[in-house]
Amino acid sequence: MEYANWFGKMVEAIKKSPGFKGISVIVPGDGDSGDRIVLYRFADIESMENWEASTERRELLSEVADYATQAYDKAGGLETWFHLPSLPGGPRRA
Repeated sequence: MEYANWFGKMVEAIKKSPGFKGISVIVPGDGDSGDRIVLYRFADIESMENWEASTERRELLSEVADYATQAYDKAGGLETWFHLPSLPGGPRRA
Protein backbone atom coordinates (compact mmCIF):
# COMPACT_ATOMS: atom_id res chain seq x y z
CA MET A 1 0.00 0.00 0.00
CA GLU A 2 2.88 2.36 0.68
CA TYR A 3 4.04 2.09 -2.93
CA ALA A 4 0.53 2.79 -4.24
CA ASN A 5 0.31 5.97 -2.16
CA TRP A 6 3.77 7.06 -3.27
CA PHE A 7 2.98 6.27 -6.91
CA GLY A 8 -0.12 8.48 -6.74
CA LYS A 9 2.02 11.36 -5.47
CA MET A 10 4.54 10.78 -8.24
CA VAL A 11 1.85 10.74 -10.95
CA GLU A 12 0.36 14.00 -9.68
CA ALA A 13 3.81 15.61 -9.66
CA ILE A 14 4.85 14.43 -13.12
CA LYS A 15 1.53 15.56 -14.66
CA LYS A 16 2.48 19.14 -13.76
CA SER A 17 5.86 18.89 -15.47
CA PRO A 18 6.05 20.87 -18.74
CA GLY A 19 6.01 18.61 -21.78
CA PHE A 20 4.47 15.61 -19.97
CA LYS A 21 2.47 13.45 -22.42
CA GLY A 22 1.47 10.34 -20.47
CA ILE A 23 2.38 7.45 -18.24
CA SER A 24 1.86 3.69 -18.54
CA VAL A 25 2.34 0.97 -15.97
CA ILE A 26 3.08 -2.62 -17.02
CA VAL A 27 2.56 -5.41 -14.50
CA PRO A 28 4.65 -8.31 -15.85
CA GLY A 29 3.64 -11.95 -15.54
CA ASP A 30 0.91 -12.81 -13.07
CA GLY A 31 1.41 -9.59 -11.08
CA ASP A 32 2.30 -11.40 -7.86
CA SER A 33 5.98 -10.41 -7.86
CA GLY A 34 5.41 -6.76 -7.03
CA ASP A 35 7.40 -5.72 -10.11
CA ARG A 36 6.09 -2.72 -12.00
CA ILE A 37 7.45 -1.15 -15.15
CA VAL A 38 6.62 2.53 -15.37
CA LEU A 39 6.94 4.22 -18.75
CA TYR A 40 6.53 7.96 -18.97
CA ARG A 41 6.46 10.05 -22.09
CA PHE A 42 7.39 13.65 -22.75
CA ALA A 43 7.08 15.93 -25.75
CA ASP A 44 10.85 16.10 -26.15
CA ILE A 45 14.13 15.10 -24.55
CA GLU A 46 14.61 18.50 -22.91
CA SER A 47 11.27 18.23 -21.10
CA MET A 48 12.11 14.72 -19.90
CA GLU A 49 15.55 15.75 -18.71
CA ASN A 50 14.09 18.72 -16.84
CA TRP A 51 11.72 16.36 -14.98
CA GLU A 52 14.53 13.91 -14.25
CA ALA A 53 16.73 16.68 -12.86
CA SER A 54 13.96 18.26 -10.79
CA THR A 55 14.13 18.59 -7.04
CA GLU A 56 10.60 17.21 -6.79
CA ARG A 57 11.53 13.97 -8.57
CA ARG A 58 14.69 13.59 -6.50
CA GLU A 59 12.65 13.97 -3.30
CA LEU A 60 10.06 11.46 -4.48
CA LEU A 61 12.75 8.92 -5.32
CA SER A 62 14.33 9.32 -1.89
CA GLU A 63 10.91 8.58 -0.31
CA VAL A 64 10.38 5.35 -2.25
CA ALA A 65 13.93 4.08 -1.63
CA ASP A 66 12.83 2.75 1.78
CA TYR A 67 10.49 0.12 0.29
CA ALA A 68 11.18 -0.25 -3.43
CA THR A 69 14.19 -0.79 -5.66
CA GLN A 70 14.44 1.19 -8.86
CA ALA A 71 16.03 -0.06 -12.05
CA TYR A 72 16.21 2.66 -14.66
CA ASP A 73 16.82 2.90 -18.40
CA LYS A 74 15.99 5.43 -21.09
CA ALA A 75 14.61 4.69 -24.52
CA GLY A 76 13.29 6.85 -27.29
CA GLY A 77 11.87 6.31 -30.70
CA LEU A 78 10.27 3.30 -32.29
CA GLU A 79 12.11 0.65 -30.24
CA THR A 80 9.72 1.42 -27.39
CA TRP A 81 6.78 0.44 -29.59
CA PHE A 82 8.04 -3.03 -30.52
CA HIS A 83 9.78 -4.49 -27.45
CA LEU A 84 8.34 -5.05 -24.04
CA PRO A 85 10.81 -3.93 -21.41
CA SER A 86 12.95 -6.68 -19.99
CA LEU A 87 13.26 -7.03 -16.25
CA PRO A 88 14.76 -5.41 -14.34
CA GLY A 89 16.51 -2.82 -16.46
CA GLY A 90 13.88 -1.42 -18.80
CA PRO A 91 13.49 -1.45 -22.58
CA ARG A 92 15.62 -3.98 -24.45
CA ARG A 93 17.85 -2.75 -27.18
CA ALA A 94 17.82 -4.62 -30.48
